[in-house]
Amino acid sequence: MLRSGKYESDVYLSKHVSKDAYEQDVFEKDLLISEKRKKERAISRLKNLYLFDDESISEKDYVVEKKSLSEEIKVIDERLEKIEKDSTSNFTISDDEFISKASYFIMTQKLTEKRYINFDAFVRSVDTKIIKEFVNSVIKKIVITDGKIASICFKNGLTHKFTYKLKE
Repeated sequence: MLRSGKYESDVYLSKHVSKDAYEQDVFEKDLLISEKRKKERAISRLKNLYLFDDESISEKDYVVEKKSLSEEIKVIDERLEKIEKDSTSNFTISDDEFISKASYFIMTQKLTEKRYINFDAFVRSVDTKIIKEFVNSVIKKIVITDGKIASICFKNGLTHKFTYKLKE
């Protein structure tokens, strides 16, 4: 429903990810990964201290410290998982969209790699909807006179005019 009038806050907010939010997530992710490595090294040193040091710590102290560090790592892992889930949910595409983009990419690669293109084989290898979208993105207007193409106007401003020889 559309509304008119003055509002104290924004009525509509875009769901697009802002660059600042993305950079903040990347920064937080880097910090969390660094913190996780520190905790894992601390567990390793604690284990070495408990097992191999002459002045080893008691088993109770070892278990308490290890449990504390393991819980901190678990919290970090959960936060990293949440950041990863949030970042991927903004960039997910459906299977149809993926196939469409892949077909478009394959089509443009085939068009740029060869000077001669076997159109019949090319049309069979690429989805016709993709070809239609490509033609619509390149061609602005086609003029047909007496059942023959008179001119093609491209979106970049170029116009190609056709002339036909009269049959005698």
